[in-house]
Amino acid sequence: MPTKLPEAAELEALARTTLGTAFALQQVIPIGGGDISPALRLIGTQTSVFVKLAPAADAPMFAAEAENLRALAACTALKVPSVLGLGETAGHAALLLEWLDLEPLREDAA
Repeated sequence: MPTKLPEAAELEALARTTLGTAFALQQVIPIGGGDISPALRLIGTQTSVFVKLAPAADAPMFAAEAENLRALAACTALKVPSVLGLGETAGHAALLLEWLDLEPLREDAA
């Protein structure tokens, strides 16, 4: 894994290229919990995006993950984030997903 995460401008360019929109980045928030890949929330003026990063050589792993998420989405019993696209920036492969605002099912589960 490249030791340094992409700069904000690189992440904004990635989102714009991958989403095909004029994504205007306002904030980058690291998301904990990923054991294999660093994860970030990109907050834009219109939307937020979940981004997973890995070394560029691991791009096939993200392609497989995207395919599997699309298959899971076919099951209406599950809420699965939409795959927004795959990309590459600053030596990283990237998987861009719909940001889901999740809440615990119970108050004591937080």
